[in-house]
Amino acid sequence: MIKFGITRKSRLQKLNPDKTKPEDRTKMTDTEMIHNWIESGESVLLRGPSGIGKTERIKRLYPDLIYIKLTNNMFPEKVVGSFNFQTGQSIPPDYAKTAIMQGATEEERKAIEENIQNIYDIADIVYERSKTSDKKVVILLDELLNVKPVVQSLVYTLVLNRMVEIGKGLKLPDNVVVVATGNQKKYSVVAEELAEPLEKRFDHILDMEPKVGEWITEYAIPNKVHPAVIGYMLSKYNNSCKSEDISDIGYFYEEPEVGEQHLDANGCKGRTNDPRGWTSISKSLYNFERNLKQGKYKGKDVEDILRRNLGSKLRMEWAEEFLDYYNLPTLTPEEVVEGIGKGYTQADLPRDTNERFGFMTALITANENQVEACREFIRKYCDPEYLKIYDIYWAGNDKKKQEKISELEEMDEIKLSLHTGKEAEKYAEDGLDAYKEIGQMYSEYLGKDSKESRSEECERSK
Repeated sequence: MIKFGITRKSRLQKLNPDKTKPEDRTKMTDTEMIHNWIESGESVLLRGPSGIGKTERIKRLYPDLIYIKLTNNMFPEKVVGSFNFQTGQSIPPDYAKTAIMQGATEEERKAIEENIQNIYDIADIVYERSKTSDKKVVILLDELLNVKPVVQSLVYTLVLNRMVEIGKGLKLPDNVVVVATGNQKKYSVVAEELAEPLEKRFDHILDMEPKVGEWITEYAIPNKVHPAVIGYMLSKYNNSCKSEDISDIGYFYEEPEVGEQHLDANGCKGRTNDPRGWTSISKSLYNFERNLKQGKYKGKDVEDILRRNLGSKLRMEWAEEFLDYYNLPTLTPEEVVEGIGKGYTQADLPRDTNERFGFMTALITANENQVEACREFIRKYCDPEYLKIYDIYWAGNDKKKQEKISELEEMDEIKLSLHTGKEAEKYAEDGLDAYKEIGQMYSEYLGKDSKESRSEECERSK
């Protein structure tokens, strides 16, 4: 008999040992999902516009990956166009090589020979590495969708079948994972459709969009992208009053403040609407500041130099606004750590809301040794409310940084309780002293009044 009213657990609830409350759980970022798939031994194809960090993301996760960049001239189309390579067939590499060479001219054969040998060498390296460790060996096929489908299949087949042959087995080693990147047709005029046999070989195909929040926390802050770039994005988003959570920031193409929406005054589409573009601006700012400090612009209008610098990279309507933001009188983490009197003076402190936000975002690049001093500066000279935003932005999805913030918050609570206790004790002491002082004054008043009364009585008696 089924008893109603009893809460049943779903399959996920039964399988999941995690006791975290649903409201405290966070969604995986694209990077976390990709890492999860690769560590599970599942192949992945990443599709998306250029400049959003598809390749860099994989390189950061697996710095020792095996990299192969595909180009159409690796195997000229007229050479391989009529040769039907079906990915997944067990084609002996030597047979494939002979078949390709038959359709090539003498001039082409040398280049093709080198490309095939490079692929064989890569396959040999991958196989040898896979035998010495259980660690995942990632083969990255970059720009897979920017070459003709027949070249896609050919490269994939040559790599896989060569490894199968030298391993004398029927499949790849378990710890070898193939990852590929490419553009969709809507983002690139040279993009090609994915070869049909290949589509079945990828366990996951992820269509990626350039997410502002992920780029800031996973790339911009760790890689020291110029604070003005990070701060400008965050200030524009913060002013929208959508959310304080950086993970809620939308896509580069959706955010009008940092993305492409309309043609500019010159009829050009938006420039610098992707991570690669903003990284380029960061590099340009660092170069400008270095040249400025070295005196290379002596006698020149440096503001005009910077304005023209930005104008060549940013949309016209953003360039002036970005220049104003860049020019805010902020401090570096190093200056804050040195403290008032050494790193900065009273005159350097923020004076209005815009400056306070600018100071806060400029300190996001602080390292773990600097963050405590930066948090104290923000609390004291910006606004305690900004401290909450700073903690979220500084820590991002980095667990180590999140733990650091938790430690500092606990220290803040201890300091606050001690401070409050001392304040209460001082208040009581001040109150007692004041009470004594008032009592003494009242006693003196009464004494004075009594003396005056006695003096008046004496005068009347006379």
